[in-house]
Amino acid sequence: HANDDALLKIPLPIMHGFVQTDIGPASVVEKICGHDGEIAPSIHNMIKNNIHLCIDLRALNRFADDLLKYKIITTDLNTRNVVFGTRNGRKQFVLVDGIGDNFALKIRHLSHHIRRRDQSRKLQRIAYALGLKWCKSKWIFYS
Repeated sequence: HANDDALLKIPLPIMHGFVQTDIGPASVVEKICGHDGEIAPSIHNMIKNNIHLCIDLRALNRFADDLLKYKIITTDLNTRNVVFGTRNGRKQFVLVDGIGDNFALKIRHLSHHIRRRDQSRKLQRIAYALGLKWCKSKWIFYS
């Protein structure tokens, strides 16, 4: 799947599977790297380190769009769970935690309208943290 561009456009890390460790089972997921090759910073850390001022709005809007396009269920969409990295030379925001449901799939997440409303509220909080605005009708971040 390393050459599958469609998989790399989904704003989620690729899961490789599970392994047994000395402390129990663990999942192995793709490492999302920043431009320096290190682990990509979360939006929270970008704000904390004052590197959010030059945020890539195009990539952020593509992230928001892709959440709907790929029908991703988010249970904990916030600044700590979204990182900004590079995949195959493409700058991209990736949701690294808070995906799916912790216990069981809730029926309300199956509704496109309810999922969209829920994600819009969460994206608005991210916009506020970044000093941006969120337009739920156009589904975009703007300054």
